[in-house]
Amino acid sequence: MRFYFLSIAITCIVAQENPVFPHEIVSLSGELIPMEKLAKNKIVCVITVKSAQCPVCREQLVRIKKKLHEFSTCNLTFLVLAPGDHGDIHAMKKSTEFPFPFISNDQYAIAEKYELIQGAYQLMPAVFILNPDLSMRWIQRGRSSGFYSDKILIDYLDCRNWI
Repeated sequence: MRFYFLSIAITCIVAQENPVFPHEIVSLSGELIPMEKLAKNKIVCVITVKSAQCPVCREQLVRIKKKLHEFSTCNLTFLVLAPGDHGDIHAMKKSTEFPFPFISNDQYAIAEKYELIQGAYQLMPAVFILNPDLSMRWIQRGRSSGFYSDKILIDYLDCRNWI
C-alpha cells in the first residue's frame, strides 16, 4: 500500500515540474504564434534573458545568431522570452539583430511555470527545448560571461550529425 501511495505522489511532482507552454502567444511585434503548429514542424528552443539590459544575454543571442546555419540543420527555431519594458525589449532585438520572435513575460506568467523568476523584473537566464506537445524536453539553466548555452545546445541536439 505504501508503494502505491509513493508512486502517485511522485507522478504528481513530475507533472508539476513539466508544465505546458501556452498554446498561442503573441510576439512583441503583434504576431500570433500558434505554438502547437510550430512545435510539430520545428524543434522549438526558448531562450530566456535576465533583462533587456543584460550584456551576457545579448552576447548569447549574438553567439546563437552566428551559428544559425548549424542550428538550421537540426530544424531548430527560437523564441526569446524577456522581462521588462516593451521598448527595452525591442531595443535588445534591434541591437542583437536576432531574427526570431521576442515575447514579453508580462506578469511573469510563462517564466513562473518553469521556475525561472530570479527577482524583481528579472528572469533566470536559460535555454529550453519544447516537445511537440509543448511540455519541456530539456533545459539548461544559467549563463555567465564564461559559460554560454550555445555549445551545450549544439552538443545536446547533435546538429553536426543530422542528415
